[in-house]
Amino acid sequence: MSDKRRPWAQDLLWRGEALGFDLFIALFRLLGVDAASSLGGWIGRTFGPLSGAHKVAERNLKLAFPEKDAAWRAETLVAQWDGLGRSFAEFPLMDKILPSTGRVEVVGKERLTEIAEKKIPVVFVSGHLSNWEVMPAAIVDSGVI
Repeated sequence: MSDKRRPWAQDLLWRGEALGFDLFIALFRLLGVDAASSLGGWIGRTFGPLSGAHKVAERNLKLAFPEKDAAWRAETLVAQWDGLGRSFAEFPLMDKILPSTGRVEVVGKERLTEIAEKKIPVVFVSGHLSNWEVMPAAIVDSGVI
């Protein structure tokens, strides 16, 4: 299906999307880290289960953990949507979550300092655990990049 919108309509749509995104950023920055994270968790828990991804995640949990019951899967999915919503809401506030703000503890910070000072080439590997965006922000905050 081709897009038959007029160029001015497409431009208006893109501007509306940008405005919505900017309002989202402004709202969460006004709320601060704790309130934004809580709101993001609520949004995730409330609207995540309405998405098609919820059914896929539920099916995958059933396949991966056949010994677990429906209550465990439901609890796991609620926690997953909560965490994803929190991560989404915290992203615009990353400058307030950095280790230099005292909200994050970096274990092995001396190694990051050494890498930064000696300009040691390095490759970092991580999983998508909790707010996975904190790790790259902490690396930048440490002066490595």
